[in-house]
Amino acid sequence: MIFITRVDFDMIEQQLQIKLPAHYKNFHLQETSLIQELREGALTDQAHLSLATDADWLPQTNQEMGVPKEAGPCRGKFCIGTDGGGNDYFISIENSADTIVYQAAHDGFPREEIYNEELDDFIWLHEGLQMGKDLRDFVKQDIQANKEFEESQQ
Repeated sequence: MIFITRVDFDMIEQQLQIKLPAHYKNFHLQETSLIQELREGALTDQAHLSLATDADWLPQTNQEMGVPKEAGPCRGKFCIGTDGGGNDYFISIENSADTIVYQAAHDGFPREEIYNEELDDFIWLHEGLQMGKDLRDFVKQDIQANKEFEESQQ
C-alpha cells in the first residue's frame, strides 16, 4: 500500500515550487484507512486513481500539465488524480480555505457551459465540475462508485 509521507510532500512542493494546502496534506496523513479502502476498489492502478497516492506520479503529472499555472486552464489548481478516461481532479492551491475537489471534464456538458473562453479557464463554480465538498466527501463518493461498478460486473 502506498501512502504519501511528509517527506514526499516536501519533495513535491520543492519540485513544483508550490505550497500544498494543509487540508490536502492532513487528509493523506490522517485518513489512511479511507485511502486504503479506495485503493481496494475495482480501479486501483495509479492511472485510474481519483486520489493519487504515488509521490512520483503527482509532480510528474502536474509538470506534464503545466501545473501550477498563472494563466490558462487550471491556473491556481493542483492535479490530485485522474479517472484514466480524460477526467482529471484538482484542488485549489491559490485559496487554502477552498476544500472543494474539482473535475476538469472532457465531456458531459457543452463546452460553453463549463469553459469561459474569455478567461481561458474552466468555470469552476459549475456544479458539474465540483466533485466533492472536500477530500473526504470526494473519496467516499468514489468508493461508493467503485462498489456499484463491482456489483454491476457480477
